[in-house]
Amino acid sequence: HRVTPGKPAELVCNTIGANGTTFDLQGNVIVCEGDARRISRLRADNTLEPICERYQGGRFARPNDIICRTDGSLYFTDPDKRVPYGKREIPGEAGINNLWDGAGVFRLATDGTVSMVANCEYPNGLAFSPDERTLYVANTRSSKYIHAIDLDANGNMLRRRIFADMNAG
Repeated sequence: HRVTPGKPAELVCNTIGANGTTFDLQGNVIVCEGDARRISRLRADNTLEPICERYQGGRFARPNDIICRTDGSLYFTDPDKRVPYGKREIPGEAGINNLWDGAGVFRLATDGTVSMVANCEYPNGLAFSPDERTLYVANTRSSKYIHAIDLDANGNMLRRRIFADMNAG
């Protein structure tokens, strides 16, 4: 929807379960379409163009939140527990190193490369520190805390720590 002061809201386009949104460096609206299991770009003609649908061959579970870094890369969350296990495709039946945990924070580089920045139990909200050296990720389900993920110059995880633990109330 588009809201203009003094006017009724107008429908811009229909999405397939839109949730988190951000702007890319060109000013386009980027949308997490959770029910479509993808990231899309709102085009000038008000249609959605899928720009990221898979990681290592599998579809995402339900992309939820997204932000744009000043280098143009997009970071987004793909929480666990929102798609039945039998329908999950990331990271695949064998998992990675014999572990299965598809929930995580992902990075879509400007060249279209998709990488997992970090596994997280239930990643939700995202924010960068002003210098973009730290990515903050809110975990919002059974354990409630905020990760602080230190990033290298290319935007990859160096290490992570708990920034805030909100389990005690």
